[in-house]
Amino acid sequence: MKFFFIFLFFYIFVCLNLYNISASLNLSPGKLDFNIESEKEECQSLVLSSQDYSGDITIRDVWSEDINELNTNKYNLNIKELGIDISYNNLIEDFSGTKEIEICIVGNKISKTVRGALIFTPTSNSNVVVEVGAWIFVNIRETKPIEESPGSPNAGGGGGSGGDG
Repeated sequence: MKFFFIFLFFYIFVCLNLYNISASLNLSPGKLDFNIESEKEECQSLVLSSQDYSGDITIRDVWSEDINELNTNKYNLNIKELGIDISYNNLIEDFSGTKEIEICIVGNKISKTVRGALIFTPTSNSNVVVEVGAWIFVNIRETKPIEESPGSPNAGGGGGSGGDG
Protein backbone atom coordinates (compact mmCIF):
# COMPACT_ATOMS: atom_id res chain seq x y z
CA MET A 1 0.00 0.00 0.00
CA LYS A 2 2.84 2.37 0.83
CA PHE A 3 4.38 1.66 -2.59
CA PHE A 4 1.09 2.57 -4.28
CA PHE A 5 1.00 6.04 -2.63
CA ILE A 6 4.62 6.72 -3.53
CA PHE A 7 3.94 5.68 -7.12
CA LEU A 8 0.76 7.82 -7.26
CA PHE A 9 2.60 10.86 -5.85
CA PHE A 10 5.45 10.41 -8.35
CA TYR A 11 3.01 9.99 -11.24
CA ILE A 12 1.08 13.16 -10.36
CA PHE A 13 4.33 15.10 -9.90
CA VAL A 14 5.65 14.05 -13.33
CA CYS A 15 2.35 14.78 -15.07
CA LEU A 16 2.15 18.28 -13.59
CA ASN A 17 5.70 19.07 -14.66
CA LEU A 18 5.07 17.76 -18.17
CA TYR A 19 1.99 19.95 -18.39
CA ASN A 20 4.05 23.05 -17.51
CA ILE A 21 6.72 22.12 -20.06
CA SER A 22 4.20 21.54 -22.82
CA ALA A 23 2.84 25.10 -22.79
CA SER A 24 3.33 26.53 -26.26
CA LEU A 25 3.68 30.06 -27.57
CA ASN A 26 2.96 31.04 -31.17
CA LEU A 27 4.07 34.14 -33.10
CA SER A 28 2.59 35.53 -36.26
CA PRO A 29 4.18 36.55 -38.53
CA GLY A 30 7.48 34.75 -37.98
CA LYS A 31 9.47 37.44 -39.82
CA LEU A 32 9.40 41.23 -40.03
CA ASP A 33 11.02 43.16 -42.89
CA PHE A 34 11.87 46.82 -42.29
CA ASN A 35 13.01 48.68 -45.41
CA ILE A 36 12.94 52.29 -44.36
CA GLU A 37 14.47 55.61 -45.27
CA SER A 38 17.11 57.18 -43.05
CA GLU A 39 15.66 59.27 -40.20
CA LYS A 40 12.19 57.73 -40.66
CA GLU A 41 10.29 55.48 -38.28
CA GLU A 42 8.39 52.36 -39.24
CA CYS A 43 6.30 50.22 -36.91
CA GLN A 44 5.06 46.68 -37.44
CA SER A 45 3.17 44.27 -35.20
CA LEU A 46 3.50 40.68 -34.09
CA VAL A 47 0.73 38.65 -32.50
CA LEU A 48 1.72 36.37 -29.62
CA SER A 49 -0.77 33.67 -28.73
CA SER A 50 -1.09 30.61 -26.55
CA GLN A 51 -3.92 28.33 -25.58
CA ASP A 52 -2.23 26.93 -22.49
CA TYR A 53 0.33 29.43 -21.12
CA SER A 54 -0.34 32.27 -18.74
CA GLY A 55 2.25 34.34 -16.93
CA ASP A 56 4.99 36.88 -17.57
CA ILE A 57 7.04 36.95 -20.76
CA THR A 58 10.26 38.90 -21.28
CA ILE A 59 11.28 40.09 -24.72
CA ARG A 60 14.81 40.85 -25.91
CA ASP A 61 16.43 41.51 -29.27
CA VAL A 62 19.68 40.07 -30.66
CA TRP A 63 21.50 41.13 -33.86
CA SER A 64 24.03 40.01 -36.47
CA GLU A 65 25.51 41.64 -39.57
CA ASP A 66 25.59 38.20 -41.22
CA ILE A 67 22.07 37.84 -42.64
CA ASN A 68 22.70 34.15 -43.36
CA GLU A 69 23.51 33.24 -39.74
CA LEU A 70 20.71 31.20 -38.14
CA ASN A 71 22.28 30.51 -34.73
CA THR A 72 21.09 33.33 -32.47
CA ASN A 73 23.80 32.44 -29.92
CA LYS A 74 26.22 34.09 -32.38
CA TYR A 75 24.18 37.30 -32.51
CA ASN A 76 26.37 39.68 -30.51
CA LEU A 77 25.94 42.97 -32.32
CA ASN A 78 24.68 46.06 -30.49
CA ILE A 79 22.11 47.52 -32.89
CA LYS A 80 22.75 51.08 -31.61
CA GLU A 81 26.30 50.86 -33.03
CA LEU A 82 24.75 50.73 -36.50
CA GLY A 83 22.67 53.82 -35.83
CA ILE A 84 19.41 51.93 -35.54
CA ASP A 85 16.95 52.40 -32.70
CA ILE A 86 14.37 49.76 -31.82
CA SER A 87 11.51 50.12 -29.39
CA TYR A 88 9.03 47.62 -27.98
CA ASN A 89 7.59 46.66 -24.62
CA ASN A 90 10.21 44.28 -23.16
CA LEU A 91 7.90 42.74 -20.55
CA ILE A 92 4.42 41.32 -20.93
CA GLU A 93 2.87 40.89 -17.51
CA ASP A 94 0.10 38.39 -16.83
CA PHE A 95 -0.05 37.18 -20.43
CA SER A 96 -2.82 34.81 -21.45
CA GLY A 97 -4.57 34.20 -24.74
CA THR A 98 -3.44 36.72 -27.36
CA LYS A 99 -1.38 39.91 -27.31
CA GLU A 100 -0.31 42.25 -30.11
CA ILE A 101 3.24 43.60 -29.79
CA GLU A 102 4.31 46.70 -31.72
CA ILE A 103 7.94 46.96 -32.82
CA CYS A 104 9.23 50.32 -34.09
CA ILE A 105 12.53 50.94 -35.89
CA VAL A 106 14.25 54.27 -36.61
CA GLY A 107 17.30 54.28 -38.83
CA ASN A 108 19.62 57.17 -38.06
CA LYS A 109 22.14 56.34 -40.75
CA ILE A 110 22.24 54.31 -43.94
CA SER A 111 23.24 50.69 -43.37
CA LYS A 112 23.37 47.41 -45.15
CA THR A 113 20.72 44.85 -44.25
CA VAL A 114 21.14 43.38 -40.77
CA ARG A 115 19.37 40.39 -39.28
CA GLY A 116 17.98 40.24 -35.80
CA ALA A 117 15.57 38.27 -33.73
CA LEU A 118 13.03 39.10 -31.06
CA ILE A 119 13.23 36.40 -28.40
CA PHE A 120 10.20 35.76 -26.17
CA THR A 121 11.01 33.99 -22.89
CA PRO A 122 8.14 32.82 -20.68
CA THR A 123 8.60 32.67 -16.93
CA SER A 124 9.15 29.07 -15.87
CA ASN A 125 9.22 27.31 -12.52
CA SER A 126 11.28 24.47 -13.95
CA ASN A 127 14.79 24.19 -15.32
CA VAL A 128 13.37 23.88 -18.82
CA VAL A 129 12.83 27.19 -20.61
CA VAL A 130 11.51 27.13 -24.14
CA GLU A 131 11.87 30.39 -26.05
CA VAL A 132 10.15 31.43 -29.25
CA GLY A 133 11.36 34.10 -31.64
CA ALA A 134 10.67 36.09 -34.78
CA TRP A 135 13.26 37.16 -37.36
CA ILE A 136 13.77 40.87 -38.06
CA PHE A 137 15.49 42.17 -41.19
CA VAL A 138 16.37 45.88 -41.25
CA ASN A 139 17.61 47.87 -44.24
CA ILE A 140 18.07 51.64 -43.89
CA ARG A 141 18.28 53.38 -47.24
CA GLU A 142 19.02 56.93 -48.28
CA THR A 143 16.15 59.36 -48.11
CA LYS A 144 14.81 59.97 -51.58
CA PRO A 145 14.76 63.64 -52.59
CA ILE A 146 11.36 65.04 -53.34
CA GLU A 147 11.02 65.30 -57.08
CA GLU A 148 9.01 68.10 -58.50
CA SER A 149 6.47 67.26 -61.14
CA PRO A 150 6.80 68.97 -64.53
CA GLY A 151 3.64 70.99 -64.01
CA SER A 152 4.54 72.39 -60.60
CA PRO A 153 5.14 76.15 -60.16
CA ASN A 154 8.79 75.63 -59.21
CA ALA A 155 9.59 73.38 -62.15
CA GLY A 156 11.29 76.22 -64.04
CA GLY A 157 11.80 76.30 -67.77
CA GLY A 158 8.61 78.25 -68.30
CA GLY A 159 8.54 80.21 -71.54
CA GLY A 160 8.60 83.95 -71.46
CA SER A 161 6.49 86.18 -73.56
CA GLY A 162 8.13 87.28 -76.71
CA GLY A 163 7.89 90.79 -77.82
CA ASP A 164 9.32 93.30 -80.21
CA GLY A 165 10.20 95.89 -77.85
